[in-house]
Amino acid sequence: MCVIHPNIERCLSHLSAFAELLGWHDLVPHHHDADGSDVVWYTCGTNEGVETDFFLQINESPSGKTNDFVGAVYALKHNLWTGWHRFPCPDTDATLRDAIARIDDWLNRKWFTDDQLRLRFSHQHPECMGFDWKRIRECRPLHEP
Repeated sequence: MCVIHPNIERCLSHLSAFAELLGWHDLVPHHHDADGSDVVWYTCGTNEGVETDFFLQINESPSGKTNDFVGAVYALKHNLWTGWHRFPCPDTDATLRDAIARIDDWLNRKWFTDDQLRLRFSHQHPECMGFDWKRIRECRPLHEP
């Protein structure tokens, strides 16, 4: 039986509002026990471990703490992965605005759904190009949390 992590309920509403402002909908919490430590992350989009995956992932950073998070977009159908980008817990209007200001250029869904914006993103962030699941697993993550 899976025990619900106590931080999930507290964080889900804040992170869902954050994701919505970035164009991502239906954020889903995930939780598992890794060697006695709770690991919590949130996703929205299509994440099936295949080359057509397109999703936002948000992790507690460090795991078990809810003051800071990191987020990344996996747009593998376009061979894009943004790497991890840190932002504060968006639990007030001020921290929500700050988090959006920091992250919008990296994680906004519009960058990956519009052909012209995706081309602009790839020119602005060439380090995010050429990714598939194999390369993501083999490389040291960009902008590591």
